[in-house]
Amino acid sequence: MRPMHLLNLTKIVGNTPTTILCKTKLKYAGQDLARWYARYQVPLKLNPHLMKSDHSLTLKGALVAQEMSLEEQYNRPVFSAFWADAVNVTDRGALRIIQDG
Repeated sequence: MRPMHLLNLTKIVGNTPTTILCKTKLKYAGQDLARWYARYQVPLKLNPHLMKSDHSLTLKGALVAQEMSLEEQYNRPVFSAFWADAVNVTDRGALRIIQDG
């Protein structure tokens, strides 16, 4: 499995994310996200930075963590910072603080 930025992919191929067009898929996406919130034990809270920036940096970090077999050590704090604490994880300084914390 490789992480990817789905919104960028849909733009490249001239498509629209199905979660925007299909209420059933949007509902499922919300349920899936809720499962991740439960897994990482963070409160359900949307990040205002979600649609405003390119998340390639965190995706690249996920690839490196995967190659180093450190997915859980990477994913848990980044997920929590982004979804629970509304950190702008596209900011290298903020990402460094998460990493050092």
